Amino acid sequence: MLKKIKLSRLVLDYNLYPRQKIEPFNVGQIVEALKAGTQFPPLVADKASLRVTDGFHRVKAYQKLYGNPNVVVELKEYKTDAEIFSDAIRLNANHGRQLTLYDKAHCIAKAEDFNLELEVVSALLNLTPQRMAEMRQARTATYKMQAVALKRTTAHLAGTELTAEQSQY
Repeated sequence: MLKKIKLSRLVLDYNLYPRQKIEPFNVGQIVEALKAGTQFPPLVADKASLRVTDGFHRVKAYQKLYGNPNVVVELKEYKTDAEIFSDAIRLNANHGRQLTLYDKAHCIAKAEDFNLELEVVSALLNLTPQRMAEMRQARTATYKMQAVALKRTTAHLAGTELTAEQSQY
């Protein structure tokens, strides 16, 4: 269902975001495209909570350029946060800025928090189960029994239990 909603009502829940962070450069490119008249697809959000599933960068670009406009949002009904996260992975893996290796490792680690089957996540990320298992082994560690994605510069810590200081980094 498509609906116009005030931008400020939408929630950016970073616990459900499949990327490492919002990239200011990408936001700037979207702002320039909007100024040139480019039409973007609707944002996607959970109908009940208005948490954004797809379009974090577009939300930031609309805020930067227009403040708090009404925006077209595709509202979807999700039963669980795991469903929201799965759809966020699917949508972000197939259009817009490509997911980085770190983003994919982040998705793999978060999928464990949501008890998502690794085969399902590998399909969402367009990875073979073997490649995903390799990434999990090479790009994740644990902190307090939870999987943590590792950047390339910290990949040597893969498979270890991180200290509090290491997890903050």
